[in-house]
Amino acid sequence: MGLGKRLKVGEVFESVSKKHLKEDFSERWYRKKGRLYRKGDKDYFIKGKRRYFCEVLGISETKTGLHCWNTAFLPGAYVGPRYWQFTYVVKIIEN
Repeated sequence: MGLGKRLKVGEVFESVSKKHLKEDFSERWYRKKGRLYRKGDKDYFIKGKRRYFCEVLGISETKTGLHCWNTAFLPGAYVGPRYWQFTYVVKIIEN
């Protein structure tokens, strides 16, 4: 089926999360799909075309940006909420 090379148990790779929106002036996250992970959390992550059950070792990169950047520079325009995107370092527990 062309699923690609299967990684072994114990291998480490990076996985990028979906974009999350954060409400202004508070610490509440809007999560419609996906979730935020912390060190030690376990869940399924995708590498290539395969899905692995992994443990999160940490966050290697955090990206932020404007949700509606194309209207941000117009005079008097409302700047939309910022998005956050994380890159997790995960270790394979099961294939």
